[in-house]
Amino acid sequence: MALAFDTHEADLVAGICRLYREGELVAQHVTSCADGPLPLEDLLDLDGAWNAGQFFYQPEVMFTRALWQRAGGYVHDWLHYSMDYEMWLRFAEAGARLHVIGRPVAWFRLHDAQKTHVTARFQAELVTCRKDFLRQRDREFTAPVRPAARNRLRITMLNDIGPFYGAGIAHVRMARALAWAGHEISLVSILDRSILGIESKHYTSEDVLARVVETRPDLVIVGNLHAADADAFLLAELCEHFPVCVVMHDFWSITGRCAYPGTCEKYLGGCDEMCPTADEYPVMAPERIADEWRKKRLILGAQQGPSLLANSMWAAGIAEHALSADAENVVRRAPVAPFHLSFPLDIFRPRDMMMCREMLGLPEDKFIVLLPGGVSDPRKGALAFLDALARLGLPDLLVVTLGQADPLQKFPVAVQQLGQIHDQLKVAMANSAADLVVAPSREETFGQAVVEAIACGTPALGYALSGTCEAIRDGVTGMLADSDPGSLAAAVHYLYARPEARRELSSWGRIYVENEWSEFAASRRLYLALRAVDADGRIGMGRNIRFLGMPPALPAFQSVAKCEESWRPCQGISQMQHAVPKHGLGPHRWAYGPGAVVELFAKEAGLHRVLISYRNPHAGQQMALRCNGAKCGRYKLTQTGYGTSRMLVANVPLEQGSNLLQMAFAVWDTTREDLQLQAIIVTEILVEPVAMCDHLARQTSAAKLLSAVWGEEG
Repeated sequence: MALAFDTHEADLVAGICRLYREGELVAQHVTSCADGPLPLEDLLDLDGAWNAGQFFYQPEVMFTRALWQRAGGYVHDWLHYSMDYEMWLRFAEAGARLHVIGRPVAWFRLHDAQKTHVTARFQAELVTCRKDFLRQRDREFTAPVRPAARNRLRITMLNDIGPFYGAGIAHVRMARALAWAGHEISLVSILDRSILGIESKHYTSEDVLARVVETRPDLVIVGNLHAADADAFLLAELCEHFPVCVVMHDFWSITGRCAYPGTCEKYLGGCDEMCPTADEYPVMAPERIADEWRKKRLILGAQQGPSLLANSMWAAGIAEHALSADAENVVRRAPVAPFHLSFPLDIFRPRDMMMCREMLGLPEDKFIVLLPGGVSDPRKGALAFLDALARLGLPDLLVVTLGQADPLQKFPVAVQQLGQIHDQLKVAMANSAADLVVAPSREETFGQAVVEAIACGTPALGYALSGTCEAIRDGVTGMLADSDPGSLAAAVHYLYARPEARRELSSWGRIYVENEWSEFAASRRLYLALRAVDADGRIGMGRNIRFLGMPPALPAFQSVAKCEESWRPCQGISQMQHAVPKHGLGPHRWAYGPGAVVELFAKEAGLHRVLISYRNPHAGQQMALRCNGAKCGRYKLTQTGYGTSRMLVANVPLEQGSNLLQMAFAVWDTTREDLQLQAIIVTEILVEPVAMCDHLARQTSAAKLLSAVWGEEG
């Protein structure tokens, strides 16, 4: 509470009140009032707001002495039921400003002997109290007509590839935040991730619409769609049936094709074939770009179009500016509202630094700066920052990177690349292992990785630009630097030399994240954003926010276009490559050195045979396998060239469901200009329980072939 008052211009701070009955946590309440002036008109609306649960349980609020005195410095202790209500009226009249945190601050016992247990007892006194307040001020009040509202909705979350990569992770966290508030959640992805890169879409917009219709939603929240190369008119089809909100994890929804326009301003007046980044992700044929831009503007300007949810005030401003550029040509300007991302603070929490370094193979005696993005992405700004950092000459410095590794890149300082990590627990450990986390990107809609670091008790640094300004609270959770790499490096040096300052930022940062970025805080901010864009009441959000007493369980993703195979690529595996008839090679993928990761699926736990069909162009190739972190063996691979396939068979214990198989190679191609470190071609991976394989082996002559392969390579 102290930090909330200190970091916000507030006279009142409200938090979460945990409600217990007979020792059991049955619900958790937070006000649905927006931050800012305490709304007097809503306080006066007893049936539509106060009795509907919009305001407070009295113990969940703290207020300043100055406000108390400004509002008269007294309570009417003769009011039996509405003493606090009358005081809130005077607070609102005195211009009280409210700030709400997503942190439990009060424990409240519900029981049948409470004086407010029977509603009819106190409502009459509330009406009298309001009447006296209005009479003393010689004013009248007429309750507004409010549309029908529901406190629990069926919400379908739709995106391109499910819970993968930054936007997919944020999408699922949003779903969990909404589920905490009791909403019924369905998760639908257009693609199963394993068919990424296959040219045929394997779906139509009608397929997607049909899957969404099956979930019977009151509201559809759409995340990223560009990995599925979705037709923008899919949004229009969804809007014909349901209220739709599009989440801006980037700027794809307001441009012709790109996620981040950078210095290009074509998206304001019309993207076209002259797009300067048409060959960058998400790639699009230049002749399609103008049509896609027009489609999106038509949809966003339609009478029954979608609303936009932006994960920062900065991103919301960019969207509003873009939509206002052609406001004269639209029927309706799509409403835009900011919201907060959600973070699982049970995973992203402070841990022992030395333990995390040992687990990740990082040195204990170095000053570690963690870069949460890959080093090769120009938008992330890592290389320029490393050059500036090198000029400091810090003797014990080690920079650790997450994201796509680049083994051939030469760096001006010591760098250890951990590669792309999909396990959130390992990402949290990497944050806890670092002394500082630095995000040198100049263009981010927010900065999800930054808040993850702060939640782990690691101070964060970044530029005072774009959405990063809202992810880092300068002087509380980290430091913001001027917009050049030298200033960012100087901020690193400042904290390098001041361990006490790092400890203070670590402590304050964790508390700040619990206040502002918890799942509860995110759920409330989403509620406010949905209320803000729902001018016509089509969504119909109620006024009462009550969180569940126990963590919610989310359903599995339903994929519209599925791959029925038993594996899918995760890291270090190419997209699906075209067939090469001259080598008798069908569609295939390359596995890159020094290592790759694939996901295996098992229907039940137990020993399985993993059969990897490969083609190996390298002499002396070896492959070491680990599954779920456990060693499975090292295998010599036959040099087959490009025209012949062989099969490696390994007995691997698998858990039910998803398993991660790591492949480490001894040899890979380092001569290619495109820097693709090709190790082996993977044409197929099969997974079967050992018992089933043995049964098939007894029934077929394939047993001899498999025996020969095992004998030579197993």
